[in-house]
Amino acid sequence: MFPGPFTKGSPTVSLAALHPAIVHFAIALLFAGVLFRWVSLTGRAAFTAPAAAVLLFAGTLGAVLAVRSGTDAHGPVERVPGARAAVGEHEEWGERTRNIFLVVAALEAVALVPAARRWRKGTLVTSAVVGLVGAVALYEAGAHGGELVYSYGRRRGHPQRRHRGRGPAARRGSLPPGDGRSKGGQGSRSRSPHRAAGAARSG
Repeated sequence: MFPGPFTKGSPTVSLAALHPAIVHFAIALLFAGVLFRWVSLTGRAAFTAPAAAVLLFAGTLGAVLAVRSGTDAHGPVERVPGARAAVGEHEEWGERTRNIFLVVAALEAVALVPAARRWRKGTLVTSAVVGLVGAVALYEAGAHGGELVYSYGRRRGHPQRRHRGRGPAARRGSLPPGDGRSKGGQGSRSRSPHRAAGAARSG
C-alpha cells in the first residue's frame, strides 16, 4: 500500500513504508504520557512526573514523524477510488494532533526551566488539559486511519492475493510445459515408442 523507503530518482528518504509503525508508537507514547501527567498531578506516584515528560516528548516527536511519513504515503493511497476525501480527513486530524502536542511539549519544557519554578504547577495542569484535548484528536486521527485501511486498503489489487483467490484447482490447471499430465506433453510423446514396440510384438 505504501512505497518503499527510498524515493525513486531522489536521494531523499521516504518514510511512507514506516508510517504504520511510527503511528502506533506515537499513539502508545502519547496516550501513556497524558495518562501519566494526570496521575502525576495527584502526587501519589512520584515517578509519573518525569516519566510523563519523557513520554510526551518522545510521543510528540513520533507525531511529527507520523505526519511526515503520512505525507509521503498519501499519494498512492489517494489513487484508490473514493479514498481521496478519507485521506484528507485523516491527514487533517494527524496535523491537528501534531500541533496540539507541540504545544504540550512546549509547556512540558517550560515546566523544566528552573526560572519558571513558581509557575510549574500551573504549567503542568495546563499541559494535562491540553494533552487531554490532544488525546481526543489522536483518537480521531487513528479512527480515520483505521477507516482508510479497512475500507479502502482492500480495494488495491495485490498479485499474491489475486493468485490465492484462484484456488488450488486453478493452480493445478496451469502446469509447466512438458509436464506428463498436460495434453500433448512430452510425457505422452516419451511413452509412444514403447507402445509402438509393444504393438509390433503382439502383431
